[in-house]
Amino acid sequence: MKLSFLRFLALFTVFAFNIECVKAASPLGYKIGEATFSEIKKNLGGKIPLEEKGVNPYSGGPIFVSNECDPLEIEGLKRLTVIFDQNDKLSAVILTMENENGQNKAELRERFYSVYDVLKEKYAVLNETLPVSGHLRVNLKSPENAFIQISAKKGQDVFNLRYLSNNFVESYVQKKTNASGTKLTKAETPVSDARKTALKMF
Repeated sequence: MKLSFLRFLALFTVFAFNIECVKAASPLGYKIGEATFSEIKKNLGGKIPLEEKGVNPYSGGPIFVSNECDPLEIEGLKRLTVIFDQNDKLSAVILTMENENGQNKAELRERFYSVYDVLKEKYAVLNETLPVSGHLRVNLKSPENAFIQISAKKGQDVFNLRYLSNNFVESYVQKKTNASGTKLTKAETPVSDARKTALKMF
């Protein structure tokens, strides 16, 4: 029997096992910024295939993807992406959730809001875009180690739940800003401002 996705979220967010877990984002029980490649490969790799998909431009480390997530027994989990940094520490986790049992798009939207309701009980909401019709997106922040984003594009049958390390987001901001021709330095742009900028750019 598969674990419902909301129950899965509750286990790793609202009803975290200790105060440290409450402060830190730990998708699937692996702490962003601390869990290692060898740890995840040993535990997850024994359950599902993890295919390497190159190097992430923001973390500088490898990307692994699995499209065969049934053994994890999490309802609706279609794809799992795990991204590491150059030190083999966990930099990002992306859970792609799909319709289950013929859900229509209205039901998927309801599920999006149900996930949001769980997450906002534990993490600070930074901004949200929740039109009646269109692209849904919410950005949240754990007190310690990560940004969390839920997004669903109009017309699609999936939504994504992303956990991104602080360093991942800051690298994203720097690269996007450099690409636009305006270089940001730490002196010119405080980290907090960089993070705010990043959340507008996803």
